Amino acid sequence: MWSFASNPEVDRRDADISVLMRSEVIARFPKSSNISRYNQYISTNDKSSPKIAAMRKGSTVFLQVVIVLISIGSLALLLWEPHIEGRNAHATLFQIYFNDPFLAYAYTASIAFFVALYQAFKLLGYVGRGEVFSQRPVKALRTIKYCAMSLVGFLVGAEAYFFIVMRGKDDIAGGVMMGLLLTFVSAIVATAAAVFERTLQSAVDLKSENDLTV
Repeated sequence: MWSFASNPEVDRRDADISVLMRSEVIARFPKSSNISRYNQYISTNDKSSPKIAAMRKGSTVFLQVVIVLISIGSLALLLWEPHIEGRNAHATLFQIYFNDPFLAYAYTASIAFFVALYQAFKLLGYVGRGEVFSQRPVKALRTIKYCAMSLVGFLVGAEAYFFIVMRGKDDIAGGVMMGLLLTFVSAIVATAAAVFERTLQSAVDLKSENDLTV
């Protein structure tokens, strides 16, 4: 019977050789230009890089599936919710979807939400393909930031509609609380996207400078 158990001494020797190879690469390339060449060397010579790439791609595919499910669920909710409102109990489809200005307003605001989800889907694709340090992820983050800011504006308008038009005519507590929650979430997304965009843009600019010095 053959034994495939790992030898601790062999594993330790391989680890030492890997460390020496990395040290040799860093010492061989100048400090001003070793970043891109070192990353290229490690990606082509490190035995663990295919496994890491496969894990990264699997994670990004999973997150993309989650985004698709969120998109489908949100679209279904937008189309189904008007049917459960008490005032639409005996209304026709035309009356439900075309006689309510606020519903048209909500559908218009949802465009920014779905565009942001699409850009997040694309961003995860760039990460899975190892194209993080390029202008395309920066552009995707910028679009997500603008979409989140647009949602904040639409939600503030919806809150104003509740207080100015619907106050006293209907119970607005649920709508106001939902609007405030979504406004808070959208503001957080816009802030996070702006921070990531600025950080990634700095990294892309630094990479470009390093590539020019090679």
